[in-house]
Amino acid sequence: MWKDLGAMPSEVHFPEELVKAEDQSGNKFTVHYDLERLETEMKRIAPEDSHTIEDYINGIRRLSDMDLLEVGFWKFRDWIKNIFVLIKNRKVTKYTMIAFAQRFKNPALRMFFPVIQYGWANIPMTLNLGVMAGSNAKRYGRYSGGSGKFIESIVKRYAFLGGEILYDSSAVKVIEREGRAVGVRLESGQELNADYVVSDVYGYDTFKKLIDERHLTDRLRSMYSKPIDRMMMTLHVSFGINMDLSQLPNAMSFFLDKPIEIAGDGCSIVNLLNYSYDRTMAPKEKIASNTISAIERVNPGITDEVEVTDVATPMTTEKFKWTWLWEQ
Repeated sequence: MWKDLGAMPSEVHFPEELVKAEDQSGNKFTVHYDLERLETEMKRIAPEDSHTIEDYINGIRRLSDMDLLEVGFWKFRDWIKNIFVLIKNRKVTKYTMIAFAQRFKNPALRMFFPVIQYGWANIPMTLNLGVMAGSNAKRYGRYSGGSGKFIESIVKRYAFLGGEILYDSSAVKVIEREGRAVGVRLESGQELNADYVVSDVYGYDTFKKLIDERHLTDRLRSMYSKPIDRMMMTLHVSFGINMDLSQLPNAMSFFLDKPIEIAGDGCSIVNLLNYSYDRTMAPKEKIASNTISAIERVNPGITDEVEVTDVATPMTTEKFKWTWLWEQ
């Protein structure tokens, strides 16, 4: 699929670890994609948990020849081929990350484990197992040049095939005839006919703004009537650092001595991503300052080398992507 879209072939960066976690006392846990190294690392921290660690490692190994991201494309024969492995893996996949962590006797591993997958403690174990198996097999990596180069290659392929992209042209309404979407109306008033219309904004905006609200089901109407209390991965603080970071892991999660307050809520863990390989909810300056101060603990001297700072809040996302926050 990526080849057809023009995104591949391309250079792909394969990190050696998912994350390196560190607690307030300086204890560290590196989540290697290499399973032998990972098993050794976990048993170094918690030799008393050898049996539970082996259950986890074996759960990853069972998925080594299976790409869970392709489940939606599986045919009947694929289900027949893989169903017994999935059933056997229920020994591990029946848990969430935080529930599985309770099986560890070692307090350090019990604290580290729930945060290793993007800090999401309540996600099903299946997600982590799939990411670990795919990364170990070098199926998953990071596109060289980042999302900009990735998009650029697809745009180039699209133009080659005769496609045209209208930039700076916001669609404000989907045109309907006899219950079918037949085109879009732009902010300028121009109307474009189409055989198919694909909405790339969240459901709330699609139903409330682009098409008529009468298409809402009772379930969706109920969901959109009450915003969620908490959102994950909605605040991103980025720094441009004039420092060689090549010796650092590609991602770090570390527990703070003192929580950072964001919009009246305390954040006790910072997830740090290292890209050196290639209306707001709170005052941005304060968030950036507190974040870099926290990172200073694990990277002394980094504060003085900050050249660029950017803080993206949920309102930033809504401004540039026209997405509704309730579905984040």
